[in-house]
Amino acid sequence: MITAIIFFRKAGGFFFQGNFLYKRSSPRLTVEPGFKDEEQSSLLQNTDFSLLGRGKHYRENPAIAEGTLHALTLTAEYGNTLQYLFSNPYITAHSTVEYSSRLLLKSDFDFTRISGGLKAKFPTYDLDIIFNPTLSISLSGGIVTGTPPPQRMFDLESSYCGSAWFGTLRGARVKEFSGDRFVSLSIEHNFRRVPLLLTGVPFLYDNNLEIIVFGSIAQSWISSSRQNILFSGAATGGWYYEMGFSVSRIFDLFRLDLNVARNSAARFSGDNRYRGFFLT
Repeated sequence: MITAIIFFRKAGGFFFQGNFLYKRSSPRLTVEPGFKDEEQSSLLQNTDFSLLGRGKHYRENPAIAEGTLHALTLTAEYGNTLQYLFSNPYITAHSTVEYSSRLLLKSDFDFTRISGGLKAKFPTYDLDIIFNPTLSISLSGGIVTGTPPPQRMFDLESSYCGSAWFGTLRGARVKEFSGDRFVSLSIEHNFRRVPLLLTGVPFLYDNNLEIIVFGSIAQSWISSSRQNILFSGAATGGWYYEMGFSVSRIFDLFRLDLNVARNSAARFSGDNRYRGFFLT
């Protein structure tokens, strides 16, 4: 069935959506074939204004490869992110393919971009409470082939302004790692307040604080012919990995992470990073 027809200024597109695992209860498998018709151009930087930092100047937006993008797309999703947040156990996965061709689609670009990810969580043991200790896993990856423009390269997700969601690299800088291929794995175990109950200190466990341990490993690659088209950052040059622990539900709103990160590449040899920040 046709679910949406989308039009923007200088851009347009449409997609079809179908549910191939119809049943009354979720999760579902949805597939969306579509087509993009976009006029892509660089955007001028206009974000110098700030209520709290009026004298601050922001960087210029990097220039993209301008032109007309005609692309066929195919997106498939099993489950959905919203249900993942509120269901346990739960598994969700998604995959996207984007194909642009000068010859077949009269596009200004020639590339194929494939990306996907999986998230799963399940209780590790049952304490007969509403929120049991839970193990969460996030796996993602992607590859782009052909002659892609810089705006179709990959950036590894990282923390920003002291916050980071599960599945991001908490110790990496913003857009520090990029490439035309990447893989990333994150694992997190939420012990809830079990460790605090073992201390026997009422002040700790009565406040419903939660203890979390986490770790990530990731790597990105860039072909030598595409080194000069990256907006910022560079390939990891080796495996990047990090680990840490967290205290969550501080005042029922905040989370404090303590994290150590290291890159195995020679150019980052000995570069251990220690970070702590709040996550809402």
